[in-house]
Amino acid sequence: MTLASTAGRLAPLLLLACTAPKADDTGVAPFDGQFTFTDANNYSYISDLAVVAQEVQLRQEVTFDWSGLTTDLLGHPIDPVTDVDLIWVVQFPTLTEDEVVAAIVTDTLLQQDVGPYIQFDNDPADATSALLSEFVFPPATPIVPEEDFTDGSGTWLVRATTGVNENRMLGFMRPTEESTNHTFLLDSASATLDFQADLQSLTGFTLAEEHAPYVANWSALDTHAGGGDLDLTDLDQLMIARYDGRTLDDLEANFIDIELIADEMYTADVYDVADYTADLSMATNADGVAFSGFGADSLWLVALRCTTVCTNPAPPFLTVVQVGAEAGGE
Repeated sequence: MTLASTAGRLAPLLLLACTAPKADDTGVAPFDGQFTFTDANNYSYISDLAVVAQEVQLRQEVTFDWSGLTTDLLGHPIDPVTDVDLIWVVQFPTLTEDEVVAAIVTDTLLQQDVGPYIQFDNDPADATSALLSEFVFPPATPIVPEEDFTDGSGTWLVRATTGVNENRMLGFMRPTEESTNHTFLLDSASATLDFQADLQSLTGFTLAEEHAPYVANWSALDTHAGGGDLDLTDLDQLMIARYDGRTLDDLEANFIDIELIADEMYTADVYDVADYTADLSMATNADGVAFSGFGADSLWLVALRCTTVCTNPAPPFLTVVQVGAEAGGE
């Protein structure tokens, strides 16, 4: 089996659209607990990804060294031993490096774009380097550098992931005949990712009072927050997060840390829910306690994430919910 003959895939905010009664004396229509998400509710973002390229020699053993990977793509701390589960080497036969970066940023990589790939499984989690000959074609065929590492065409992407597909760092590898380099370094400077998020142009949800239970339906969503078409089957996780004493300006300025700075967060797997509808009580916090309501005087974000097939960590959908307060950036 050769690297050139094995293909694979990287496993690498709307008005309340419900039939609500007429507004009461306060001018606010009563809310029945049904969130119907559409593109008008969704935030938007722009990503800027820069990935460093390194040359290595074809047909030779290569050492992949990630011992210097102590900060990930988002600027968050990472332990290169215990937090790196897989190292991937993925070939894109027809895409340039710039095209791969653009597809990662917009989550538009297609199966036909992705060529052969190999993996090193850091199990047990005790390694910070590996030889090319220790990588395998999934599920378990070893690579022979002199025989398999011969095709220098296309673009080669090296990925360090936590779990199956959470990108922690990226780097481009350029195999050439001329290079005498046999070490590929994947460290904290290999790639940088910058976000500019707009949470204030969306139409959020401002509720006059608490209501439970809550149900969300996202079948009407068409557009990814990054601007492209949204595949609803990619949405596999619901996230509900509370931010005390924060404004939308704060969250925009610290968007890459929205999970780290949340005062409370609930998540639920929603990849197999019927009709793209979920009761928000499905979501639980770190202690296993189910979500029971938003509460007044706090800012909440509700997001639908893509954690399995998407390469950009930004949620494809995210909206704002407040109870008894006006959403805004002041």
